[in-house]
Amino acid sequence: MRPSAIALCGLLALPVCSQSVLAAQDAPAAPQVTSEARALITRLDTFYKSLDQVTFESSLTFSAQFEGMTDLEEMSQSSAIAVGRPNLLRYQPAQNSGGIDAACNGSELTFAIATFKAYSVSKAPKTFQAVVEGAFSNEPIEPDAPGIELTQDPSLLIALSLFSDRPGLQMLQGVEKVSLDGEEKFNGSEAYKLTLMTTVDPTSNVQLNPIANATLWVAKGSQPWLLGIKPDFAATEPDMDLPEILLSYSKWKTGAPPEGYSIAIPEDWKKVDDVVAYAMSATAEELKGLDMPETTPGKAPSHPSENAAAPNFTLPTLDGTEEVTLSSLKGKVVVLDFWATWCAPCVAGLPTVDEVTKRFKDQGVVFYAIDVREKPERVSKFMKNKGWDFTVLMDSDGTAGKAFDVGGIPHSVVIDREGIIRHVHIGFGGKEALQEQLEEELTALTAMNGTDEK
Repeated sequence: MRPSAIALCGLLALPVCSQSVLAAQDAPAAPQVTSEARALITRLDTFYKSLDQVTFESSLTFSAQFEGMTDLEEMSQSSAIAVGRPNLLRYQPAQNSGGIDAACNGSELTFAIATFKAYSVSKAPKTFQAVVEGAFSNEPIEPDAPGIELTQDPSLLIALSLFSDRPGLQMLQGVEKVSLDGEEKFNGSEAYKLTLMTTVDPTSNVQLNPIANATLWVAKGSQPWLLGIKPDFAATEPDMDLPEILLSYSKWKTGAPPEGYSIAIPEDWKKVDDVVAYAMSATAEELKGLDMPETTPGKAPSHPSENAAAPNFTLPTLDGTEEVTLSSLKGKVVVLDFWATWCAPCVAGLPTVDEVTKRFKDQGVVFYAIDVREKPERVSKFMKNKGWDFTVLMDSDGTAGKAFDVGGIPHSVVIDREGIIRHVHIGFGGKEALQEQLEEELTALTAMNGTDEK
């Protein structure tokens, strides 16, 4: 099954988004760097610190084998980027890609999406340092941080890190070992090959650097431009079947972009408060009516947590007036849905989950939507605007998401009366498919143990 454009967007953002649900912990020790690797990183660091403005092109390519296909499917997105210190930016995704166009002229940060003929303008951050540090350190990015939208393209995020206070060292945050493994050509250019290695503890709550395990290519010669990065997800997420991703950089030039750091907004475009939220809301409406005939209820790939005891948690409700402990719900069939306000597939699917579970309420079914790493004020406002009244639990530090092995959202879990995880669903395959699948599962689980009289 080929992913839709929306699914593609989610996959391309995976190195950042897949880690966003994890909890933070104390900063790790400095990496072990071989002398040869240290010399190259120092050169790269010094070189990028000397640059004031640059223009370049980025390409993000991923290869994956989808269900029912024998060959690898390759997809890519490319962008033209210009960056200047301390807070200048021009980011242009390839034409007709449907991506977010961004510009920061030093005083205003503008985002525009041609697909929706909409844009928004906000005060520019003084620098992009906070966003970069949040993505590469063990501290999570605040959902309301200025420029948070820029993290959705990892190739741009890494490029911004080169204009941080510590260009070369920023990318090594949390990495255990770095070595220089010879020379080879990368996209036709002579390059040095760096290997980043980090031991992954599956029981730890640490938020990993998205390139904690990766190969980097740096240009030889007097200008050590960053040419490419290939994350090793097999080492970072050994239990997940993730695509291979390659980030490439080319056509590096010093100086400002000819068109400057602004976006030419057509007169008929709509100005909104938050263009990303506006686009997500519109996309969620489209997804509600999405028909995916290839989706077969009950045939989704199994998740490692299925048939295992559900990990216990105690989480506060959105209004903070009470706490819910999962173990206290034994004897009921529990449906959990991990989500966030910025996730369009989550927003599209939640009303259906709420609707179906309400029909099974008298048979002992309870439903909790678990918001991941967002502020209560943001979620409360969102719920009010949507007119939703289901119970939301706040997983503010991501520990519950980590315990349930949530790597991407939406991630829903169906737990039987004995506290065993029976079904896990990741993503949104359309309202009809979700409704049919959930009804089938709840009918079986409630009939198996009779009605709940508590």
